[in-house]
Amino acid sequence: MIDHSLQLQGPGIGDVRGGSAAPRGSDVMNIASVCSLFPSRAHPEHGVFVARRLAAVSRLANVRVLHAIPWFPFVRPYSLDRQSDPGFCRDMRVSDQRLFYLPKVFKSWDGAWLKRSVLPTLRRWKSEFGIQCIDAHFGFPEGYGCVEAGKELGLPVFVTLRGVEQELVEDRAIRPKMIAALKSAAGCIAVSENLRECVVSCGVPAERVRVIPNAVDPEMFRPGDRASARAALNVAMGTPLIVSVGNFKPVKQQHLLVEAFAHIKRQFRDARLVLIGGTELDPAFTARVRERISQLQVDDSVDFAGEKRPAEVAQWLQAADVFAMASRREGCCNAVLEALACRIPVVATDVGDNARFINASCGCVVRPGDSTALAEGLATVLSDRREVDWTVRGMSRTWDDVAQESINYFTECMTARARRS
Repeated sequence: MIDHSLQLQGPGIGDVRGGSAAPRGSDVMNIASVCSLFPSRAHPEHGVFVARRLAAVSRLANVRVLHAIPWFPFVRPYSLDRQSDPGFCRDMRVSDQRLFYLPKVFKSWDGAWLKRSVLPTLRRWKSEFGIQCIDAHFGFPEGYGCVEAGKELGLPVFVTLRGVEQELVEDRAIRPKMIAALKSAAGCIAVSENLRECVVSCGVPAERVRVIPNAVDPEMFRPGDRASARAALNVAMGTPLIVSVGNFKPVKQQHLLVEAFAHIKRQFRDARLVLIGGTELDPAFTARVRERISQLQVDDSVDFAGEKRPAEVAQWLQAADVFAMASRREGCCNAVLEALACRIPVVATDVGDNARFINASCGCVVRPGDSTALAEGLATVLSDRREVDWTVRGMSRTWDDVAQESINYFTECMTARARRS
């Protein structure tokens, strides 16, 4: 394991890095949080929504974060740039742990590999720091692996469902393991009503799943001066600007957004589409998107902006006329919440809980997989210059709110568990 804080003691060994002094007191909960998606040195935008919640929870509880980093010799080697981003470790204690796995094959084994990876550290933390519960992010492999580890350690486990579970339940090998883990967990947090309904329909008792949506950082994602943002980004004021945020992978469906953009170019000839997100997760899909851009002859109007830190994303949102998202699956989409917080109209697919946040006053939701419907929605928003009454969106929810609701839920479930025993 590579933990960092006091010092690095050599490859794979170390102590806890980062973190100001955690809250202290007999009534403060000691939590071990496990996640495989966390901002890294090379990809500081990956898993920001996980890091934001953990940082906020760290202000209310003693939290130790175990960042499980998948690796396989030669194919996916472990390297310094895959370790957690120091910028996200200032407010919490983060340890990097190697997670051996088999790339692209036998994925139902990943939960067992995760348990094998994290169990020694969790056992040590229980002995040395008195951790009282395990907070696992994502239903699989973290949920399954942590529930199995919790059984050996006698610790309650809470699993947060973030969106990928909607696809995992379609996997005949993974589904039974994940659902069994969710049933055995002390409690589950779903970031959307849609996700809750998904796992409940698979047999998880409804009373064991609490919906706690994501939030935004209001200091960063807020209304800004469009002229200043555009000047900084070299975008002319008269240019219709569409911005989309999301790493390039099939679930994000950027190729459909490109098709929609090519359609509206007939009406808005000077329109520009900016695609923000990493391209390394699925190079083949990225190549497919680039090929579609070339086929539709919109090369001069579509920009691959690459990975951006949150502050840079906020600037692009403040410069935009509309935010667009073509995903076929989401949990609680933070990019949508952030665009709304910047008071940018949103056109997005009707997936996850998007329809709960987006209405006719601030954009529209459209059918997933339909580039024509997406184009029509974008054209409507770009043509409609009405001043929107943003007070109806109520985008005042913060990560501190999410943290408090999470701690309250953990406490509620653990109290009920203690009474039963």
